[in-house]
Amino acid sequence: MIYNFTNKLKFSLTEKVFLFVLILIVIASQVILVAKYPNYATLILLFILFLLVMLLLYWINNYDIPTFLLIILFLPLVYLNNGFHYDFPLIIISSVPVYLFVVLALFKFVHLEQDWQISITYLQLPVVLMVIYFIISGIMAVQNSGDINWVAYQVFLISLYLMIFPIMYLIRRTEQYKIIFLFLLIVVIFSSFEYLLFNIIGSMGRFVTFQSGFFPIAIGVLLAYTLYSKKLPEKLLGIAILVTIIAGTFITLTRSLWATTFLVVIFVFLFYIISQRHVTLTKLLLLLFVIVLPFLLLRDTGNRIDESTSQSKIVKYRTQSVTDPLEDSSFLMRVEFAMYSIERFLDSPFIGQGLGDYLKYKIFLESNKPNYYMDSTWLYLLWKGGIIGFVLFAWMYFRFFKVTFHNLMNTEDTNVKIINLGLLAGLLGLSILGVLSPLLIKYKTNALLAFIFAYVETERLKMMKHET
Repeated sequence: MIYNFTNKLKFSLTEKVFLFVLILIVIASQVILVAKYPNYATLILLFILFLLVMLLLYWINNYDIPTFLLIILFLPLVYLNNGFHYDFPLIIISSVPVYLFVVLALFKFVHLEQDWQISITYLQLPVVLMVIYFIISGIMAVQNSGDINWVAYQVFLISLYLMIFPIMYLIRRTEQYKIIFLFLLIVVIFSSFEYLLFNIIGSMGRFVTFQSGFFPIAIGVLLAYTLYSKKLPEKLLGIAILVTIIAGTFITLTRSLWATTFLVVIFVFLFYIISQRHVTLTKLLLLLFVIVLPFLLLRDTGNRIDESTSQSKIVKYRTQSVTDPLEDSSFLMRVEFAMYSIERFLDSPFIGQGLGDYLKYKIFLESNKPNYYMDSTWLYLLWKGGIIGFVLFAWMYFRFFKVTFHNLMNTEDTNVKIINLGLLAGLLGLSILGVLSPLLIKYKTNALLAFIFAYVETERLKMMKHET
């Protein structure tokens, strides 16, 4: 069967409900399974995901295939079960849509009637150079007797940034991007409810998962939407969703994420006030309220929390540690690894130690387990890739910020402005979060970052075409 790449992208109410129910099934099943059968949750969730994919493939014949492949790829983001995001075999299995997407792009490319033309755009160039550099680093690590499984794990995840090529090639219409952004927003909303549900269940401990790291992007886009919207119902809807996601952000108990969210909100508010070119006392007071509110909430929250349950004890500890990080073992463990990584970097400052190198705790945790990652994107890049790897990665993100800011300042489309403002604020926040998190280089969501890169670059190329 030859699929049409320009099929319909609008959904009826029944179809919207169908998608909603699919995601709800995923949420409900994993909440029950993780709570009741943690030892079997990963296997059962994989089976459920397989069934959902089969349903989507059956239902997809009348719709845009590339768009739905990305939706299927991003669907497991709702899983809080760590097996889907840390176990290499499951990452490979759940990445099947990536392979299909690439094959689809190649299939379409080789069947073009015109002569082949391979060109690399402004934002794609640093992506290619960065990935090639770390692939070479991985090959050298294997030759030097590095653990091939961990090297392959790192190379695979970093290489997902190359998804910018097939995504830009197959997904060119604004409607396609809007659908995927809407789906990702739904995923974030459901993930927020998941954190709240697990907190209500209690005795579940703290779920350290990466998908909450994308809350700042959703918050940035939603806040921009709420501020720029002219209709009161839309503003109220935006506020309601924002409250839900921010509540989920707090329940993650990730303090660096709290700080990142705060910075994203300030950035969006500042840009909005400046862009209106009419600064009023009301707007300034609103901004001041947004700045002061988090400090007022956190100042005495820890002392007021009841410690009657294990969950409340965790919340109390994480809240109190914000004002006293030197008493926090998690923070001190990060400092320990930061010291080791800097020492390793100084031993080979230009090319780094390579993807085969690892660190071990010696002070705050007695463990002989090798650690191939650390809780810092930027120190990881210096440690593994040296100055060259660090500069290539930073160059890639610098170009992303430049392209996004260009789109933001030059578009006349309010929706494009809202999305680019949210993405700019969100990725700036994640770059800061990267000081204390490996979010930008470790997880399968590098494909999601590649999707964001593809969107902003596609919008830039459209603007250039209109200008000429």
